[in-house]
Amino acid sequence: MMANGSKQKIPLRQHVQLLRRRYIPLATWVGAICALILLGKGNLQTIDAVGIVEEKRAPAICLVDGEVSAITVALFDQVVKGQLLGIIDDAAWKAELKTAQEELKRLQAELDAAQEQLQLDRLAAGQQKVLDQRRFQIDEERAHLDVLDRIAQREEDKAELNYLEVILQRQENLQGIQQQTVIDAARAKVKTLQARIEENENAIAMARELWASAKTRRMEAQQVETGETSESPDYPMPSDKTLAPVKQAVAVQDAVISQLMEQREQLLLKAPIEGTVAQIAIQPGETVMRGSALFDVQSSESKFVIAYVDQSAANDVVANMDVMLYTRRRPRQAIPGRVLKVGVQIERFPMRLRPDPDLPRFGLACLIGEYEPGVFIPGEVLDVRFMD
Repeated sequence: MMANGSKQKIPLRQHVQLLRRRYIPLATWVGAICALILLGKGNLQTIDAVGIVEEKRAPAICLVDGEVSAITVALFDQVVKGQLLGIIDDAAWKAELKTAQEELKRLQAELDAAQEQLQLDRLAAGQQKVLDQRRFQIDEERAHLDVLDRIAQREEDKAELNYLEVILQRQENLQGIQQQTVIDAARAKVKTLQARIEENENAIAMARELWASAKTRRMEAQQVETGETSESPDYPMPSDKTLAPVKQAVAVQDAVISQLMEQREQLLLKAPIEGTVAQIAIQPGETVMRGSALFDVQSSESKFVIAYVDQSAANDVVANMDVMLYTRRRPRQAIPGRVLKVGVQIERFPMRLRPDPDLPRFGLACLIGEYEPGVFIPGEVLDVRFMD
């Protein structure tokens, strides 16, 4: 029998159970708290800044006053640079072109009359040299008129082709509802007009060669008579002043045709960059003013990220630092990049990058690039980690 006051020996098994009940819950709590602390520190170390993927947008600006006659794209359509987006009504332009064509015909008639008079004057004695010089001038101006007439016809055909292509596109969009024979007929008209424009382009090139040749012959004849060596005299030969008004009128029509070519291009609303149609501000039938932004095209690719670092860490960011970019769509995927430039002043964070939009936040902006193309959506928010 054990003496009074002696300690009773606890079996080892019971001792282990006692320790487990007392200390394991405490160790579990301590471990959980440490894990939360480490996790919080890890997050603080991972997300050093926030940024926005660059949004590159370009508006399609209307260059003339007028009425929108057609829209050739829909919202979110993919377009390439220079693709036709819409057309401004060209009724006034066609009227001016028709007037110019009529003036070309009138001048052609004057040259025909001068040619007939030349044939009559050949009967006069001692006028052969003068008549030859006049013939060279007539040939030159006739060739010039031929070039202008073909250019005017080409511009008229191009304007018509634009409308036919719009009509064909609409019919193809209704395929299944629209009869196939109607679509085929529209396609045939487009192809026919395209072929005619191509033929006219070739004819214009040939007409320009004939014009240059006629001009050369006229200058050679002038040099023989006057002894001048000028390669491009802008005046008629002294032997014949009668064609001066016609020559001036042809030069005026040359300027008119050139201006009409520019005006036709201004009636076409084209995509300024390759990308997606992000906004359409008008509809067919609406009147627009010169300088209005009618379409907005957003580039589908972005090369830069604008990141903002809290002002407390502004001194730690320098150019050429390596970074890791994390999209919130795939937060576990890290995309490497590099700091290209660093701002020179502390500025306010964009509202969408603030944890609380009502509380302003200030920091340093930096430009990040040299990352894999096509992985980010323009305008999306990224988390940025700066690498030591």
